[in-house]
Amino acid sequence: MIKKVFCIASVLSLAASMAVGQPPKGGQGGPGRGRMMGGSGMGMLMRPEVQKELKLTEKQIQAIRSKSEAMRKARGNPGAPPPPGQGMGTAFNSILSASQQKRLAELRLQMGGMMALNSPETSGKLGITASQKAKIEQIMHSEFGSMRPRGEGPRPNRGAPPPSMGDWQKRREQMNQKISAILTPAQRTKWKAMLGKPFKMEPRGR
Repeated sequence: MIKKVFCIASVLSLAASMAVGQPPKGGQGGPGRGRMMGGSGMGMLMRPEVQKELKLTEKQIQAIRSKSEAMRKARGNPGAPPPPGQGMGTAFNSILSASQQKRLAELRLQMGGMMALNSPETSGKLGITASQKAKIEQIMHSEFGSMRPRGEGPRPNRGAPPPSMGDWQKRREQMNQKISAILTPAQRTKWKAMLGKPFKMEPRGR
């Protein structure tokens, strides 16, 4: 059970890098660190194109930077508890307007793709059943379980070269199609509405 949870968590952490054109890698820039930040409220709000899309004021940008720095320092202290009731997706709500919060949530879903359906909040809004959830997890494991990057546990084909960006994107598209097929027509319609207006995230170099 623990291995299954770890695998699903690793798969979810691949979403952000694939969405912005960065091949997943292990180590310091790998799934456990920078990539997860890319899909979090903090990581996205630090990107100029997202700031422009949300129409953030200079005052808001400065406030976000200050809060981001404070959160980074808090993470460096193992004994520091997270702010009460604040997850990474809601930590900046006090800085953003209601419309900005809504658009940021849409951008995060677009970055995550169908992987976001493994989130209790997202699956709850769509009314994902226990049976659908089990099938979604099975699809995610099937598509990405054998493609873990270096630093993310053993890979079945240890002698094979690491997957290319094209491999990851192909698997992501296949996964999205398979998971979409599991949803009901009503769920697919609601999911599309939750994504909002399509937004292209600029690829980021290393």
